[in-house]
Amino acid sequence: MIPLAWEWRYAAFMSDIQGKTGAAALRPVPRWFSRLAHLGLQLLRPFVPALWLQRLEQAAWFIAVGALNTVNSYLIFCVILNVTSLGRVPSLLAAYFLGCLFSYQSFGRLVFYGSSREAFLRSVPVYILLYACNQALLELLFRLTHWPEELCQFLLLPVVAGLSFVFNRVLVFRS
Repeated sequence: MIPLAWEWRYAAFMSDIQGKTGAAALRPVPRWFSRLAHLGLQLLRPFVPALWLQRLEQAAWFIAVGALNTVNSYLIFCVILNVTSLGRVPSLLAAYFLGCLFSYQSFGRLVFYGSSREAFLRSVPVYILLYACNQALLELLFRLTHWPEELCQFLLLPVVAGLSFVFNRVLVFRS
């Protein structure tokens, strides 16, 4: 059951843009998020083309769902790094492997409206590429600053999240 602070909402202007109806058009969202997003996008509607509105809404959803995915993967990284005797590289690899499965499902269902087998097969190289970029940046930041690995990874989260949005939008869930 959905808590009272959440409701099934779908903005009317998005149904016009995407042509989605029924269960595929509904998502559980906090009431305040739905109202704020609806108000903000309604204010932009006269000035912004419909396709850009769709991308703005998709980016907002990506940030909300991505925050959940990021917290999940970051906690996995920190737990593995601090509980086991593994170093930065295996901890990050394990966090990416487990986070990849969770993130693919949440992004596919809540942000990009699709999670097919072909999209999953396209997501594997994307997550490998994201891992390689993250690992290189983590190693570089750690060697330059000698700060704790957890802090270095935390500081890299916005960069990796931006790369993730671009890679997922362009390479995995292309429409």
